[in-house]
Amino acid sequence: MDSKELLKSAKTYIIFEGVLAILFGLILMLWPGLSVTTFIMFIGFYGIIHGLISLVMGIFSQKGEPNRGLSIATGALSLLFGIIILNMPVLYAAFNLYVIAAMIGVEGVFLAIQGFTSDEGTTGHKIMLVIAGVLTLLFSIWVFFNPKEGGILMIFLLSLTLIISGALTIAAGSSIKTK
Repeated sequence: MDSKELLKSAKTYIIFEGVLAILFGLILMLWPGLSVTTFIMFIGFYGIIHGLISLVMGIFSQKGEPNRGLSIATGALSLLFGIIILNMPVLYAAFNLYVIAAMIGVEGVFLAIQGFTSDEGTTGHKIMLVIAGVLTLLFSIWVFFNPKEGGILMIFLLSLTLIISGALTIAAGSSIKTK
Protein backbone atom coordinates (compact mmCIF):
# COMPACT_ATOMS: atom_id res chain seq x y z
CA MET A 1 0.00 0.00 0.00
CA ASP A 2 1.51 3.31 -1.02
CA SER A 3 1.28 6.48 1.05
CA LYS A 4 -1.61 7.90 -0.99
CA GLU A 5 -3.74 4.78 -0.38
CA LEU A 6 -2.75 4.78 3.29
CA LEU A 7 -3.84 8.41 3.69
CA LYS A 8 -7.11 7.72 1.88
CA SER A 9 -7.93 4.77 4.14
CA ALA A 10 -6.88 6.73 7.25
CA LYS A 11 -9.11 9.60 6.15
CA THR A 12 -12.05 7.21 5.64
CA TYR A 13 -11.44 5.54 9.00
CA ILE A 14 -11.19 8.84 10.88
CA ILE A 15 -14.38 10.19 9.29
CA PHE A 16 -16.18 6.90 10.04
CA GLU A 17 -15.02 7.10 13.66
CA GLY A 18 -16.43 10.63 13.90
CA VAL A 19 -19.77 9.56 12.42
CA LEU A 20 -19.98 6.68 14.93
CA ALA A 21 -19.23 9.05 17.82
CA ILE A 22 -22.02 11.39 16.71
CA LEU A 23 -24.45 8.48 16.29
CA PHE A 24 -23.66 7.09 19.75
CA GLY A 25 -23.93 10.58 21.22
CA LEU A 26 -27.34 11.15 19.62
CA ILE A 27 -28.61 7.72 20.70
CA LEU A 28 -27.43 8.40 24.24
CA MET A 29 -29.00 11.87 24.24
CA LEU A 30 -32.34 10.83 22.70
CA TRP A 31 -32.79 7.54 24.59
CA PRO A 32 -30.67 7.77 27.76
CA GLY A 33 -32.62 5.21 29.80
CA LEU A 34 -32.72 2.67 27.00
CA SER A 35 -29.02 3.24 26.25
CA VAL A 36 -27.96 2.67 29.84
CA THR A 37 -30.24 -0.35 30.21
CA THR A 38 -28.90 -1.88 26.99
CA PHE A 39 -25.32 -1.26 28.09
CA ILE A 40 -25.96 -2.88 31.47
CA MET A 41 -27.61 -5.88 29.80
CA PHE A 42 -24.57 -6.32 27.52
CA ILE A 43 -22.28 -6.27 30.56
CA GLY A 44 -24.46 -8.81 32.35
CA PHE A 45 -24.61 -11.15 29.35
CA TYR A 46 -20.88 -10.75 28.79
CA GLY A 47 -20.27 -11.74 32.42
CA ILE A 48 -22.39 -14.85 32.04
CA ILE A 49 -20.84 -15.91 28.72
CA HIS A 50 -17.30 -15.19 29.90
CA GLY A 51 -18.00 -16.99 33.17
CA LEU A 52 -19.36 -20.09 31.46
CA ILE A 53 -16.44 -20.25 29.01
CA SER A 54 -13.87 -19.82 31.80
CA LEU A 55 -15.60 -22.41 33.96
CA VAL A 56 -15.73 -24.96 31.15
CA MET A 57 -12.10 -24.30 30.21
CA GLY A 58 -11.03 -24.64 33.83
CA ILE A 59 -13.06 -27.76 34.53
CA PHE A 60 -11.93 -29.57 31.40
CA SER A 61 -8.28 -28.47 31.51
CA GLN A 62 -5.60 -30.92 32.59
CA LYS A 63 -5.33 -31.57 36.31
CA GLY A 64 -2.24 -29.81 37.60
CA GLU A 65 -2.54 -27.06 34.97
CA PRO A 66 -1.20 -23.92 36.73
CA ASN A 67 -4.14 -21.66 35.80
CA ARG A 68 -6.91 -24.24 36.26
CA GLY A 69 -8.05 -23.02 39.68
CA LEU A 70 -7.79 -19.40 38.61
CA SER A 71 -9.88 -20.08 35.51
CA ILE A 72 -12.57 -21.81 37.57
CA ALA A 73 -12.58 -19.04 40.20
CA THR A 74 -12.75 -16.17 37.70
CA GLY A 75 -15.37 -18.04 35.70
CA ALA A 76 -17.54 -18.54 38.78
CA LEU A 77 -17.17 -14.89 39.83
CA SER A 78 -17.87 -13.61 36.33
CA LEU A 79 -20.94 -15.84 36.08
CA LEU A 80 -22.15 -14.69 39.51
CA PHE A 81 -21.65 -11.00 38.72
CA GLY A 82 -23.34 -11.42 35.33
CA ILE A 83 -26.39 -12.95 36.99
CA ILE A 84 -26.45 -10.25 39.69
CA ILE A 85 -26.16 -7.47 37.08
CA LEU A 86 -29.02 -8.89 35.00
CA ASN A 87 -31.22 -9.33 38.08
CA MET A 88 -30.37 -5.98 39.70
CA PRO A 89 -29.50 -3.54 36.89
CA VAL A 90 -30.53 -0.48 38.91
CA LEU A 91 -28.19 -1.47 41.73
CA TYR A 92 -25.36 -1.95 39.21
CA ALA A 93 -26.04 1.45 37.61
CA ALA A 94 -26.16 3.15 41.03
CA PHE A 95 -22.94 1.44 42.11
CA ASN A 96 -21.16 2.65 38.97
CA LEU A 97 -22.53 6.15 39.41
CA TYR A 98 -21.19 6.29 42.98
CA VAL A 99 -17.80 4.96 41.86
CA ILE A 100 -17.60 7.63 39.15
CA ALA A 101 -18.71 10.33 41.61
CA ALA A 102 -16.05 9.17 44.08
CA MET A 103 -13.39 9.33 41.35
CA ILE A 104 -14.51 12.85 40.46
CA GLY A 105 -14.37 13.83 44.14
CA VAL A 106 -10.84 12.47 44.54
CA GLU A 107 -9.79 14.40 41.43
CA GLY A 108 -11.27 17.56 42.98
CA VAL A 109 -9.33 17.05 46.21
CA PHE A 110 -6.09 16.49 44.26
CA LEU A 111 -6.65 19.61 42.16
CA ALA A 112 -7.19 21.71 45.29
CA ILE A 113 -4.12 20.23 47.00
CA GLN A 114 -2.07 20.89 43.89
CA GLY A 115 -3.24 24.50 43.91
CA PHE A 116 -2.26 24.94 47.57
CA THR A 117 1.08 23.12 47.44
CA SER A 118 2.47 23.81 43.97
CA ASP A 119 5.67 25.82 43.72
CA GLU A 120 5.11 26.35 40.01
CA GLY A 121 2.81 28.77 38.25
CA THR A 122 1.44 32.15 39.12
CA THR A 123 -0.83 32.94 42.03
CA GLY A 124 -3.72 33.15 39.56
CA HIS A 125 -2.88 29.65 38.28
CA LYS A 126 -2.90 28.27 41.83
CA ILE A 127 -6.20 29.98 42.65
CA MET A 128 -7.78 28.51 39.49
CA LEU A 129 -6.62 25.02 40.50
CA VAL A 130 -8.15 25.44 43.96
CA ILE A 131 -11.43 26.75 42.50
CA ALA A 132 -11.52 23.89 39.96
CA GLY A 133 -10.85 21.40 42.73
CA VAL A 134 -13.54 22.78 45.02
CA LEU A 135 -16.12 22.90 42.20
CA THR A 136 -15.24 19.35 41.15
CA LEU A 137 -15.56 18.13 44.73
CA LEU A 138 -18.89 19.95 45.16
CA PHE A 139 -20.20 18.35 41.95
CA SER A 140 -19.16 14.94 43.26
CA ILE A 141 -20.98 15.54 46.55
CA TRP A 142 -24.06 16.78 44.68
CA VAL A 143 -24.10 13.56 42.60
CA PHE A 144 -23.89 11.47 45.78
CA PHE A 145 -26.95 13.19 47.22
CA ASN A 146 -28.83 13.49 43.90
CA PRO A 147 -27.95 10.27 42.06
CA LYS A 148 -30.87 10.36 39.61
CA GLU A 149 -30.21 13.92 38.47
CA GLY A 150 -26.44 13.35 38.60
CA GLY A 151 -26.74 10.28 36.40
CA ILE A 152 -28.92 12.13 33.90
CA LEU A 153 -26.47 15.05 33.83
CA MET A 154 -23.49 12.72 33.32
CA ILE A 155 -25.27 10.93 30.46
CA PHE A 156 -26.13 14.28 28.87
CA LEU A 157 -22.55 15.53 29.21
CA LEU A 158 -21.18 12.28 27.77
CA SER A 159 -23.57 12.47 24.81
CA LEU A 160 -22.67 16.11 24.19
CA THR A 161 -18.97 15.25 24.37
CA LEU A 162 -19.43 12.41 21.85
CA ILE A 163 -21.32 14.68 19.43
CA ILE A 164 -18.76 17.50 19.64
CA SER A 165 -15.72 15.22 19.45
CA GLY A 166 -17.37 13.32 16.58
CA ALA A 167 -17.86 16.54 14.62
CA LEU A 168 -14.26 17.58 15.30
CA THR A 169 -13.02 14.13 14.28
CA ILE A 170 -14.94 14.36 10.99
CA ALA A 171 -13.46 17.81 10.39
CA ALA A 172 -9.96 16.50 11.14
CA GLY A 173 -10.44 13.51 8.84
CA SER A 174 -11.86 15.69 6.08
CA SER A 175 -8.83 17.96 6.22
CA ILE A 176 -6.41 15.12 5.37
CA LYS A 177 -5.01 15.72 1.90
CA THR A 178 -4.83 12.51 -0.13
CA LYS A 179 -3.21 13.97 -3.27
